[in-house]
Amino acid sequence: MLVCGSKFQLNGLLYEMCAMHMLYATALSNEAVAIVDSLGAYEQNVSLRADECKRCNDRLKMATDLLCRASGVCDYVATQLLPSGTARPDSALPSLPPELRHTGILACSKLAMADAHALAIRKLLASAVGTDQITPGPPLPAGHASPSLLAKLHLHTSALYHQAHTLASHSVGVDASSPKDKLVSKLSSLRPDSHDGLAALLKYASFEAHVHKVLAYKWLGIDAGEYSHKPGWALAYLDMASVALDELMPSKAREAWRIASKKSRKETRLVMEYTSVRRWFVAYKKMNDTVCTNEGERRAGGWCGCVRE
Repeated sequence: MLVCGSKFQLNGLLYEMCAMHMLYATALSNEAVAIVDSLGAYEQNVSLRADECKRCNDRLKMATDLLCRASGVCDYVATQLLPSGTARPDSALPSLPPELRHTGILACSKLAMADAHALAIRKLLASAVGTDQITPGPPLPAGHASPSLLAKLHLHTSALYHQAHTLASHSVGVDASSPKDKLVSKLSSLRPDSHDGLAALLKYASFEAHVHKVLAYKWLGIDAGEYSHKPGWALAYLDMASVALDELMPSKAREAWRIASKKSRKETRLVMEYTSVRRWFVAYKKMNDTVCTNEGERRAGGWCGCVRE
């Protein structure tokens, strides 16, 4: 649960039912995590057979469904089981943990739904990851998911993570929009000896919200370059994504990317995304420079022609 090792007293059958449903939602989420961990990074295995890849995709879909069910259970507890209207506000229930308060339960619901969206995006891109390793960069392979759709999905997923972070902050009386409370939340989540599940949730939700927002920039850039034929806009979006990913990556990861050799190595998620963004950026930079050069030559040629006449 969110607050490890805490003791609290439940008054009445209603809160017992709420606790039971929250434990059920936690079990569903844990089962989904176990499935995802057992799959590993299967989409990066270019030697994986088609039937094996389909089996892994089905397992990933099962994990997505489990997270959707967990989100639905949490939403049911928050909107149906918990007292509403005449109930005391969350601030009047200091003895209850966040996962038995209205805002805390809604935070769990939003977080599970955001994780489900993230897995759905991963399944949507599973067939393209192997191709990107063999022939990275533009153009997109045939049958690839629409970049604009991927950008919208990432933006929606980022919004869900942000909502989960805000609701979880409110469940413990922290205003997520206040600079002071932001600093307090950040410092408490960075404590190395902290085993508080709520601090881990806040840190995770904030990080994932930023990552998916950055990936939305990436796919907006690819959409501008591939379908709108605007390499300038593509460079702007990809540069924003590159800078944001560079800030999110730990210093050790940035150094590992800079000194990486051609031999194979296990890359972290952020390093892989950073590498992909840089490849697209370099390709569109070359395309943009070529377009500018050709346009300049064409205009110069036309002007010279007028002079000759």
